[in-house]
Amino acid sequence: MPGRVEIHHFASQLLEGNALRDPAQRRVPVYLPADYDEEARDYPVLFALAGFTGSGLSFLNYDWYQESLPQRLDRLIDAEAMPPVVVVMVDGMTRVGGNQYIDSPAVGPWASHIVEELVPWAERTFRLMPGRDHRGVFGKSSGGYGSLMMAFEHS
Repeated sequence: MPGRVEIHHFASQLLEGNALRDPAQRRVPVYLPADYDEEARDYPVLFALAGFTGSGLSFLNYDWYQESLPQRLDRLIDAEAMPPVVVVMVDGMTRVGGNQYIDSPAVGPWASHIVEELVPWAERTFRLMPGRDHRGVFGKSSGGYGSLMMAFEHS
C-alpha cells in the first residue's frame, strides 16, 4: 500500500519581507508512510531540498523515465531497504529560480527558515522521533549543496 502526500500551507515569519519580495506563504508537501495512520509510533524525518528551478512540489512530478520521490520511498520501504519515514519537501523557489538553502541577504534566510521554522513545525505537527539523531536532510543539485551546508553549519 502506498504512502500519501499532504500539501501543507506554511506562513514563514523569517521569509517575510525578503529582498526579492518572494511570498512568505509556502506550500510544503509532506510524505507520510503507508502505516502512518495505523501505527501509534513515531517516525524519523527527512527534509528534501530541490535543485535550482525546483520546489518541494517538483519531487511529486510524474516522469516517464524515473519514479517520483513518493514512489521511490514506497518501493524502498516495501523492500525493507529503508525504514518508514516522514519526508518534508521544502519549498525553496524564489524569483531567481531557487536558492542554495543558506542564509543570504540577497535571497533570504533559507537555512534559518528550515532550522528555526520547518523543523519545529514538523516536530509539532507529525509523530516524529525527537531530536537530531532521528533527522536527516538530502537534496538534488543546489539542494545537495544546501544539505551539505546544513550538515556543516546546523548539525
